[in-house]
Amino acid sequence: MVITLISSLTPDDENVCAPALLQHFVSVLKELPIAYAIRIETSDQVFQHSEAVGQAHAADVLPHPTLALAVQPVTPNRH
Repeated sequence: MVITLISSLTPDDENVCAPALLQHFVSVLKELPIAYAIRIETSDQVFQHSEAVGQAHAADVLPHPTLALAVQPVTPNRH
């Protein structure tokens, strides 16, 4: 499944919304017995999380006080 979202958010707003969207997707997907990978690219950051079936969440936590899920910031691959 591939989901694409195009918006008129500012880069700052994207960087606030992306971790929240990631958290919501993870909260839904973690209830399913599936492996998954989620990647959200903003104008200047990438937020991603993956989990294998039965894998516990990684120890790394977002630097956002209200979010507590593992992400891996990555430099966007712009073409």
